[in-house]
Amino acid sequence: MAPTGQGTLWSEVLCCPLCSVLFSLHKPPVNLSCGHAVCRVCLSAMQSPVCPLDQVAMQEEVLRLILLTLSEGALIARKTLVMYIVQTLTDDYPQVSKTCVGHVVQLLYRASCFNVIKRDGESSLMQLKTEFRDYESLRREHDSQIVQVAIDA
Repeated sequence: MAPTGQGTLWSEVLCCPLCSVLFSLHKPPVNLSCGHAVCRVCLSAMQSPVCPLDQVAMQEEVLRLILLTLSEGALIARKTLVMYIVQTLTDDYPQVSKTCVGHVVQLLYRASCFNVIKRDGESSLMQLKTEFRDYESLRREHDSQIVQVAIDA
C-alpha cells in the first residue's frame, strides 16, 4: 500500500492511481500519452483507450459547464448545449466528443434534471431544474444514473 508520513506526495509518485498499489517489478509503471502513469496490470484491464483519470476530470468539467450555462434558468436545445461544451473543452481535452458529452447530458435528462419545453417543428429546449443548480446535486444525480445504468445492464 501507499507509504505514510509524507504520504500524499510519495503515493502520487510511487503508487498506481487506479489500484493504489506501489509500482514494482511485478507492477511496473507505464506512462500513458497524456502523461499519467498506471501499473501494467491496470493498463491491461482498461477497456477504453481513454485515460480513466482524464475521463473523470473531463466529466467534472462537462458538469461545471452545464451549470455555468444553465444556472440562471436559461433555455437551450440539447444539441446546442453539447456542441458548446465540446468546443469549449477541445483545447484541454482533445479526446472530447459529441458522444461523450451527449452521454453526460443524457444521464441528467434521464434523471429528470431538466424541465423540457417542447416546440412545434423545432428542437425542444431544456432548462436546468432549480434543485440541480449546484454542483453537488447535479453530480449526485449524474453518479446515481451511472450506477442505475450498470444495475440495469
